[in-house]
Amino acid sequence: MLYPLITFVDLLTKGYAFNGYIQKAGVIIGIIFSFNLVAFLFEKKKIKPIPFLSASSFFVFAIHEPFLITVFRRITFLAIKPESDFAFTSLYFVNPILVALVALGLYYILNRFLPKFTSIITGGR
Repeated sequence: MLYPLITFVDLLTKGYAFNGYIQKAGVIIGIIFSFNLVAFLFEKKKIKPIPFLSASSFFVFAIHEPFLITVFRRITFLAIKPESDFAFTSLYFVNPILVALVALGLYYILNRFLPKFTSIITGGR
């Protein structure tokens, strides 16, 4: 329950000097939340590992930050120009999803047409 709360507080404190600390704490708490949620779902047999996602995980990890900061965030904010809290919040969640989907698509294409190169850049994972 802490992660949704800190995400909300992060949104409310945008522009304040201390917001950077809240955002960083939110990232750490979000990672812990995600690991616990997935572990719980695996234990309850609600989800099963997907081989494609397991194979592409390092590639998505390695490419997500440059894409998110330089490409998607700037393009979507310039294109949409969020003026409401809802629009801003929507972009806050939509951008990482788009980045993950594009990274998965790029991994699929690379793996399909250049499998040896993909294996080299991902460390054979």
